[in-house]
Parts: sequence; structure tokens; C-alpha cells
Amino acid sequence: MSIKKKLGMGVATATLGLSLVAGGTFAYFSDSEDTINSFASGTLDLNISPGEEESLAFNFNDLKPGDTKEAKIHLKNDGSLNIKEVILDTEIGGHEKLADQIRVTATARGSSNPIVNDEPLSNLVEIENKILAADLKPEEESVYDIKFKFNDTGEPQNELQGKTLHLDMIYNASQE
Repeated sequence: MSIKKKLGMGVATATLGLSLVAGGTFAYFSDSEDTINSFASGTLDLNISPGEEESLAFNFNDLKPGDTKEAKIHLKNDGSLNIKEVILDTEIGGHEKLADQIRVTATARGSSNPIVNDEPLSNLVEIENKILAADLKPEEESVYDIKFKFNDTGEPQNELQGKTLHLDMIYNASQE
């Protein structure tokens, strides 16, 4: 073999040896880590239920002036997010004069300040910010009592006989 070939073979061997040493050294100083990330949104879930013996959708029949009827509504946060507040919206249909004579009082359980205090049912639609519950954390419950009284004016109210009306109650929950 000629000296050029021997010299070339030596350089090639040296280069290969150096690359193996450098490559091996690099492997000793490398590292990697993997993470798996996930995102899940929470839930806002208001559950409306009656108490043990009350009816959620109440129907009061055969009312006469002076009658009082009561209902209890339980608002529960079945979601995973805090509920900032629950606001009541109402819609009334039917005989307007009967709606003027039905008086409403609604009070949160444990409170002495009524949310609605002896107002005609016909005015209930116009009352703003009827907050029934505030700061409901997951699995917490808020109870409120609602009383309906057929106003007795002390005079004949024959024009109200046989009249009907309906009250739609819409509970709007908003997140914190």
C-alpha cells in the first residue's frame, strides 16, 4: 500500500474514532421529558326541586278571597362551578284583574328580608333583580318560601269568579 493510501486510511480511521467518541459523549448529556396536558370545562347546573311534600309546579284551584297558599322551592347547585346568583323572571297570562288581586311574598329561608313583599302578582313581572340565591357553591342548596294570598277587598268580587291565570317562573343562574 502506498503512503498516500496509508495516510488517507489513518485520517479516515481517526475521523471515525473522533466521531464515535463525540457521538457517545453527546448521548451521555441528553435528556427529554414528556407531559400530557388536558383541558375540561366546568358545568353550571341549577337543579330546582320541591321540598319533601311540596309540589314544584303548584296548582291552586277553587280559590276564594282571603285564601292563602304556600310553596317551597329548593335551588341546588348540581354543577362543578360556583353559581354567582339565581334571578327569577316571571311571565303571567290570563285574567289581569285576578292577577291584581293575588298578592305575593317570597322570602329566602333564614332571612327576614323578603325578596318580594306583598306585591300584586301582576307587578311581579316588572320587579327587577329578584335574586333568589347568591353564591351557591357546588352541592349547596338554597330554599325559599313563596306565599300567595287572594286579596279580600271586603266587597263583592263576583267578576273574578271562574277566572284563571298562569304564572311561568324562569330561574336564571349565572356563574361566578
